[in-house]
Amino acid sequence: MINILQNMFRGKKAHSSHTHIFIGFAVLFALYILNQRFEWVDMKSLSNIQILFILFITWVYSQMPDIDIPTSRISRYATILGIGIIIYSFTSENKIIGIWTAIILGVFRLVQHRTVVHSLIAGIIISAPLYMLNPLYSIIALIMFLSHIISEGEFSVWVEKDWKVFGK
Repeated sequence: MINILQNMFRGKKAHSSHTHIFIGFAVLFALYILNQRFEWVDMKSLSNIQILFILFITWVYSQMPDIDIPTSRISRYATILGIGIIIYSFTSENKIIGIWTAIILGVFRLVQHRTVVHSLIAGIIISAPLYMLNPLYSIIALIMFLSHIISEGEFSVWVEKDWKVFGK
């Protein structure tokens, strides 16, 4: 089984945005199945809008570690969405979300790919603003972020690649 996983994640296609989205939704499905057993979240209390937002979070955050590649799809989407969030937040009472978004977009554009952004700390920082909306959103965002970097075998706590998945 480990050999199959090693071969699956070694190829260049293993790092496409489509692959990361697929992995993110597979992880979300696994979380849903586990939730049926352990009942961490009362699924009946979630509205349809909340469920759609969780699906959106899964789609976005499973690609988020590639935000530091200017030509990546998520980088382009994040820039457009980020500018919209910044403008909206400064016209509303939630200015902290706009400031947080500006910092995230600015800092993660200045770093080299697979360094700071491929870390647990970056995942926490990027998913933290969602905590203000709903803690569940933040947890799912962090899990999706981590599913990306773990599937690439490039997981670190901060910058150095201090934990290699599958012995790379």
